[in-house]
Amino acid sequence: MAKDTLLDKITVYIMKATDKELQSLLDLIKTQQLVNKKRKNICKPCNAKWQKDFKELTTTGDASEEYLKHLDICPKCQNELEKLFQKQSKALEALARDINKKS
Repeated sequence: MAKDTLLDKITVYIMKATDKELQSLLDLIKTQQLVNKKRKNICKPCNAKWQKDFKELTTTGDASEEYLKHLDICPKCQNELEKLFQKQSKALEALARDINKKS
């Protein structure tokens, strides 16, 4: 028997979810919306040059070597990135806990 994909698990989760669990999913969506908004505001002097790299890093975890070098020297970018990753992490952890309770 094939192992369920993440999409399968999410679909089952949504179909069987309680109000509390749906709230966790909504919180995750709101967090991602905040991340998308913050992408536009990240270190305004750096924004135009690094927006594509920042988006890639916050969606896939990958970034160019040049951008990673920039992060090493820009405390404002580091701080904003850390805040976004913390929010994403907390929202994903809450959703994962709820999904695992259903499994």
